[in-house]
Amino acid sequence: MIISLTGEKKTQKIKEACQKLLQSPQPTIREVARVIGMLTASFPGVMFGPLHYRHLDMDKTVALKIRKGNYNKTMTLPDEAKHELSWWVSSIESVYNVHAGHGQADTTMTTDASKTGWGCSLAGTPTGGSWDSGESEKHVNWLKVKAILLSLKSFVDHICQKHVKILSDNTTAVCCINHMGTSHSKEKNLLVKEIWEFCITNNNWITVAHIPGKQNVIADFESRRGTNDKEWALDQAVYDQAIQLLDVTSSIDLFASRLNYKCKPYVAFRPDPEAQAINAFHISWVNMCFYAFPPFLHYQPSITKNIRREGNRHNSNSTLADPVLVAISNQYVNKLSPYVA
Repeated sequence: MIISLTGEKKTQKIKEACQKLLQSPQPTIREVARVIGMLTASFPGVMFGPLHYRHLDMDKTVALKIRKGNYNKTMTLPDEAKHELSWWVSSIESVYNVHAGHGQADTTMTTDASKTGWGCSLAGTPTGGSWDSGESEKHVNWLKVKAILLSLKSFVDHICQKHVKILSDNTTAVCCINHMGTSHSKEKNLLVKEIWEFCITNNNWITVAHIPGKQNVIADFESRRGTNDKEWALDQAVYDQAIQLLDVTSSIDLFASRLNYKCKPYVAFRPDPEAQAINAFHISWVNMCFYAFPPFLHYQPSITKNIRREGNRHNSNSTLADPVLVAISNQYVNKLSPYVA
């Protein structure tokens, strides 16, 4: 069943109220709170409405604290709040909602995060990865939400246009995503909005539910297995110098992840949130100018495939990083550290 706002008069009233706030250089806190009330009351008929009022709500709360609870004092609307009001002005006449849910989920995904990495599993296929230095410093609640975003992106080809049920052992992540945002944290709200924008782009609907931590075995394992020792990469300065000296431009990185790729697009060995393809051995290298720094285990197969490709290619170049640059045992680490990141 489709639900929309009743009558042109109501939509026009909301539109005019938002326009008035946009035109006012310093509206009173009471005026802002009144518009927020109108927006939240319309949510049953506006499917993605909750994505477009959180900045306005948070800014109102901050202003109210500064003004010591006086609703008659004025406040200034930041750009983020103005963008939200502009969305309502341009969208209110065409939005709607779907009543009684979105049916049964087509597939189920489990996700998890630790302070070292993230992990997930979809239909028996696990994947995960490490955090970068900035991400690892975030609060665990933020990491749990980020893990859901990375998980969705990693399996985008498998979940496009589907209703996905996501299981997380973090109640904050469950509530924030199901409510399409939070007014308690700008960082988490931006992350949740990115998740829903991803879903809108790929015609997904997601439902997030809680799973006890001790039952979230696969995703938990993937988030803790640690991949930092596997994220070998040439130092960026060395790579840039080599590319310049060889006078080549790599069009793709064949063995990479979201943390160590040297160029985009890149190919990952497992489902990855930003990879163009999975498993470089499953795609053709013919007529491809690529950069490759394969793991030690896959170096010989890479050489073999490249030799076969040489006999079939036409006017193409490649750069295959030599593993002699990478320390094989601890005694070489200090010696080679300037060349390997």
